[in-house]
Amino acid sequence: MAEPAAHTFTNDLAELERLGQVVEEFGRWQHLSATRLFDLQLAVNEVFTNVVQYGFDDDRPHEIVVRLIAGADEVVVEIEDDGRPFDPSTAPAPRLDVPLEERPTGGLGLYLARRVTDAMDYRRADGRNVVRLRMNLGEAVAIAEARRAGVLVLRLRGRVDARTAGTLAARLGAAIDAGDRRVVIEGERLVYVDSAGLQALLVAAKRLRPLAGRIVLAGLQEPVRRIVDIAGLGSIFGLYASESEAVAALG
Repeated sequence: MAEPAAHTFTNDLAELERLGQVVEEFGRWQHLSATRLFDLQLAVNEVFTNVVQYGFDDDRPHEIVVRLIAGADEVVVEIEDDGRPFDPSTAPAPRLDVPLEERPTGGLGLYLARRVTDAMDYRRADGRNVVRLRMNLGEAVAIAEARRAGVLVLRLRGRVDARTAGTLAARLGAAIDAGDRRVVIEGERLVYVDSAGLQALLVAAKRLRPLAGRIVLAGLQEPVRRIVDIAGLGSIFGLYASESEAVAALG
């Protein structure tokens, strides 16, 4: 795991803007998908806000240290403060199954932070609270399936790399086995692809060719499209600006 990047903030809600910028820069450097980046920002903001609003017994300025740590399979954020002892991982979940009139107005923040991250843990060290948020990168690809005019559309979100390419390969293989011959890979929210991801597409395209089938790519972001072009695959698959154009081309 890389050395943490530490940033110091004061216990002031005005710091949320700078905190959001710091987390966004870190998430983009880690190639987090838009959804995972949103989740990370939400979790960090909720923990930070809870510390500012409820962590101190006085009105004096206090330092809150946020450490951003990049790992091979996860990202970690530590939030450290010198407020009263409090373990947010043990905060009770709000009652979501009661009528509106009976629902309390608070309690959602830490619940959301726990739900959108893969782990939250806490320790008290040298008179300071340290909350650690973990987010896995190992399954950072999501594939949503749709059908339009008889065409299978697979909408990718996140990263397709050596760790996750097998997920895409398996989905494509199952579709071909089930009789699908026209496939659109929609990549508007695909933020990263490497050689393993391209290989998964090539294997499927080779299987489809003798079956008079075809895969086309649609809506790719510029960095991903550039890699497809460098690999000389644009002419093999066909690149379309939108899902609708790709479906029409196959139809």
